[in-house]
Amino acid sequence: MYKPLSIFLFFSMYILGLLTNNPSYSLVGQVFTLGTLGVLFLIFLLKNKFIYNKKICFLMFLMFFYPFIMMVYYAGFYGSLNSKYVYINFQFFLIFIIFLVGMQYHKNDYIVNFFVKYTLLILLFLIPVFGNGSIVGKQNIFASIVLMLLSFILFFEKKTIIKVVFVLISAFMIIYADARSSMMALIMMVVLSLFYNHLIRFKNLVFGLSFILAFSWIFLVVYLYMTGLGDGLNNYIFETFDKRLYSGRERMWGDFVSFIGDAPLFGYGLGMNYNVISNEDYSTHNVYLATLLQQGIVGLIILLSVLWVIYSKSIINAINSNKKSLAFILVPPILLQQNFELSMTQNNMSFMIIFWFFLGISVKSNSKKLDIR
Repeated sequence: MYKPLSIFLFFSMYILGLLTNNPSYSLVGQVFTLGTLGVLFLIFLLKNKFIYNKKICFLMFLMFFYPFIMMVYYAGFYGSLNSKYVYINFQFFLIFIIFLVGMQYHKNDYIVNFFVKYTLLILLFLIPVFGNGSIVGKQNIFASIVLMLLSFILFFEKKTIIKVVFVLISAFMIIYADARSSMMALIMMVVLSLFYNHLIRFKNLVFGLSFILAFSWIFLVVYLYMTGLGDGLNNYIFETFDKRLYSGRERMWGDFVSFIGDAPLFGYGLGMNYNVISNEDYSTHNVYLATLLQQGIVGLIILLSVLWVIYSKSIINAINSNKKSLAFILVPPILLQQNFELSMTQNNMSFMIIFWFFLGISVKSNSKKLDIR
């Protein structure tokens, strides 16, 4: 009874917390987002025995501890503490907790699957009320959440007809939201699910290519823009699809790439102001650029190591239990999608909560139990 109730509370709070992204209801949403986090912390505190994995926990601790040490260093060096730095570092701490709580539900896939479907249908039915961003309000965040919810259905659901229905529903919502990066990721997600038995043999290649394609796209776009070689392609794509190859990121990304070279190893800290480099003062719209700017190559290696170990462990567990791996279906598409977003580790709690919760669920057997009584 405990786990079904806690999952119900989690998803109920989470759905209402999506209002945080909607400018008209953000204050209400913030209350329920705090409620979602409260449910997670309550689960964390009430558990007598915790399932965990030493290697993953160590790497996730590094992901939090490394920027924490840098925060202390910069605070001492400049004689002040940047509030933005504290907030983002707190988000890294939350990622650790969210993932750990997700691990406790590795045997409750069927309950989570029910509430995932329920959430997707609610988001669909609320579109006529709230518009193409549904209750979320912001189209790109809405599409990202739809994408992640779909990954769980593709992972768990056995009936083809149900999977087809939810793929069509999700594709409609993402197309209606006009979120190109999420649509691209959805196509990849469906391919990974459809040809799972064949592609799982190349799991290392799938992960590696997903990151390489995403990371190289940054420099390709900057190169095409700086040399003028992409102008013709940009015009052709605009005339054919009424969409531009460039979306404003090309100039901004160029500024960021140039700036990374001055502090490539450790970056400039989580609290850096982007408007010092470019006209953008909120986000790089790219998780890899943000990580390099804030934490340098060291930070990017830690982040990729965390994702890689979770991804590998999920696949090993899936093979041992003769099931699909959720991480195999989820992580590579998100590696591509986050080339245009920054919500994996900061800026958007709605994305972070469900992404790391699902990754926690994906790590199943061969984990240890910690008695905390």
